[in-house]
Amino acid sequence: MKPLLPGALELPNDKYRFRIDELERQIEQYRDENARYADENAKYADENARLKEKIAQLEARIGE
Repeated sequence: MKPLLPGALELPNDKYRFRIDELERQIEQYRDENARYADENAKYADENARLKEKIAQLEARIGE
């Protein structure tokens, strides 16, 4: 939303529009952050699966 011009009166709904703009920016920021965490979680899930497989192999060797 465009800022108010100097000398313009701020109407009651203007503060809501400013707040909505601020919240939309925060939503976008959190959306980006969540996407980054999703990528990180996927990486750790892959690593976790790989390590579980390695543990299973080592347990099988111990059992021999």
